[in-house]
Parts: sequence; C-alpha cells; structure tokens
Amino acid sequence: PQEIKKLVHQLEKEMLEAMGMSSLDDLFADIPEAVKMTDELPLPPPQSEEEIIADARRLLGANVALGDRVSFLGAGLTETTFHQAFSSW
Repeated sequence: PQEIKKLVHQLEKEMLEAMGMSSLDDLFADIPEAVKMTDELPLPPPQSEEEIIADARRLLGANVALGDRVSFLGAGLTETTFHQAFSSW
C-alpha cells in the first residue's frame, strides 16, 4: 500500500507539472467556492470483492423480465384501426 501511495503521488505530481500547476488546488482554482462540494461524499464503507459480488447479485435479482409485467410501451400505437378515409395513404 505504501508503494502505491508513492506511485500515485508521483503520477499526480507529473500530471500537474505537465499542466503547469503545482497543486490540486491550482487545478480547481477556476471553480467558484459557492459550487464546490465541501461535505464528505456519502459513500458506503470499503467492501471486499465477495461483498461487492453479493451486492451486485442482490441488485440484479430485483430485475424483472419485460414479459413478466404488464407493459404500456408504445402507448397503444400498435394494432391501431384507422378510419376508412385514411386507407388511401
């Protein structure tokens, strides 16, 4: 983990230097303070791979096949009967 942190820090430094900046604050300096998010992101705690897979299966299990539910797709535009006056179109 420490090696990864060093690598990330080095890559961040190289990226900023390539853009002529010295810090992340420089990168975001043009964004008005009024629109910057200051609260922590409401993220769940870290998960193991097994926990992520279990969550994905739980979420995917909530999906329902289209044929299993009444569908109003097309809003009645299929199998529409037309008046005789329009039959020549």
